[in-house]
Amino acid sequence: MSDGTLNHRESRCSTGWVAGMFRSVSVSLALALTVALIPALASPWEAEDRQRLQAPSTELNIDQAASRAQQRYGGQLISIRPAEQDGRHGWQATVLLDNGRVKTLFVEARSGAVVERRRRN
Repeated sequence: MSDGTLNHRESRCSTGWVAGMFRSVSVSLALALTVALIPALASPWEAEDRQRLQAPSTELNIDQAASRAQQRYGGQLISIRPAEQDGRHGWQATVLLDNGRVKTLFVEARSGAVVERRRRN
């Protein structure tokens, strides 16, 4: 029989349900915040590398720079990475030529010019 008041067992049951829902919501919220913060916790170097690799549309991207280097010298592309030369942003490409020599090139991102990379003294 119910006279409109909760007895001790009904009270505990509804309180347990509320506590369980609160725990579920708290865990879900904590998980969502953790997932949302993961990109912000990435190292600053990773963000900088990502930014370099995604050059603006007016500049050559990594694939276009690789293609330019191979068109200019032939051979096989060994590696390519972001680089700067004389304050200009671009790509350093290393190419294995057909005669067995290795050439290191600089492909300027804005103009697309391909020049042999200068050695540092």
